[in-house]
Amino acid sequence: MMTVTIATSEHVPAIVLLNDQVQKLHAEVHPQVFKYPVDHSVLQDQFEEMIASPEHVVVVAVVDEQVVGYVWAQSIKRAETAIAFASEKWHIHHVSVADSFQQQGVGRQLLDRLLTLASDAAISQISLDVWQFNEAATRFFQDVGFSSYNSKMWLKL
Repeated sequence: MMTVTIATSEHVPAIVLLNDQVQKLHAEVHPQVFKYPVDHSVLQDQFEEMIASPEHVVVVAVVDEQVVGYVWAQSIKRAETAIAFASEKWHIHHVSVADSFQQQGVGRQLLDRLLTLASDAAISQISLDVWQFNEAATRFFQDVGFSSYNSKMWLKL
């Protein structure tokens, strides 16, 4: 049986290991942007800080006391300006599911829990970035209801 819950510091070592598979994938495609391997002790400290911070939300999926997936989101607040209204949204930075648990609904349950937490916090928008090369992630996010609203471009010099 799987439980999906807010992460605690006891979950951090497993989160760091799950992050490794995502980090490796991104570093293989964009080595000028992403580091690999990553210093796990530094990453562990960063996740500990995030879990303790009220502006970050980390949710884990646990099966038989093993963390099999996580999602990390951050609250982004923007003040009102002359051209835009004030807003608050949650931005998803990471979603990672252990390879052996993919295609079993873990990612969907992680996002469902995050959406419930967002709704409880009166958050009405969740955003995320997905790299163009990551077609599987794009399909997953579209399948759970995300749609494109913006495009990022770059020019490497």
